[in-house]
Amino acid sequence: MQPDKKYTEGLKDMDAAVPARPDKNAEKEAWYTEFFIENHLDYYTYPDHAATPEQVKFMVYPEREERYYPCSDRMFDAIMNRDQSAFIQEKYRQVY
Repeated sequence: MQPDKKYTEGLKDMDAAVPARPDKNAEKEAWYTEFFIENHLDYYTYPDHAATPEQVKFMVYPEREERYYPCSDRMFDAIMNRDQSAFIQEKYRQVY
């Protein structure tokens, strides 16, 4: 069975040689990838819901190999470090 072209046409543009994060830590890489997938920010996982890489580049203009995430650097760092600080707990309470 062939995959649906609608979901695979952008995959040829992916550069598998370029890592998601420069630190090369497998656990961090998985957590980083999960962040984008879980929050429906990954175009290749959710092509009907997420902006294409070209659309993000047009709107945000990230540096080379930089990924856009719609939260503050402080929030992103807390999530990536699995920080259970008062800061992140308060932000979750505000949402839920």
